[in-house]
Amino acid sequence: MSEEITEFSEKVYVPKAVELWYGNRRREQKSALSGAA
Repeated sequence: MSEEITEFSEKVYVPKAVELWYGNRRREQKSALSGAA
């Protein structure tokens, strides 16, 4: 039972976390670029 939940959370939460992290990184880079331009 717990293994199924872990597998499910990995499939759902890991991509979400990566998406958020990646989105924040891109936003930082954009603001840094526009600030330098």
